Amino acid sequence: MKKILFVAMILALVSCETSAFKQFDRDFPENRWARTDVRSYDFDLENDGNYDLFVDFSHVYGAQFPSIPLRMEIYLPDGTKTNEKFVVQIKDEKGDIGDCNGDYSDLRHEVFTGRELESGKYKITLANEFDFDYFPNVIGLGIRVAESKNQ
Repeated sequence: MKKILFVAMILALVSCETSAFKQFDRDFPENRWARTDVRSYDFDLENDGNYDLFVDFSHVYGAQFPSIPLRMEIYLPDGTKTNEKFVVQIKDEKGDIGDCNGDYSDLRHEVFTGRELESGKYKITLANEFDFDYFPNVIGLGIRVAESKNQ
């Protein structure tokens, strides 16, 4: 039994990523993400370097829609802004994708990897561009910025 616990601890330590920033919001009244509800994330990067950016998305299992279109704006330390538009796939022909457990499913969408970023203050906003007033069955949404392993 002790060997199993030791191996589990080693695997947990080895698999950990170095996150420079992560935030996950769970405040979605009636599990609906309104089109007008733009989420904002403010953070500081302490060091220049290459970073990966991910969007974490959690939804009720048994998705009604196969994907959600998102718009991301990244405000850089020098005052400029970049725009990213992408689609997060929620299900394929076999059903929900991601890490599904019970009544929910968690997805991690890669926005970019190995992008060179300078130290300083950042702001990222996320908005859904779904065709209707809200996207249903949303449990949570967040971003994760990590030091890139692809340097």
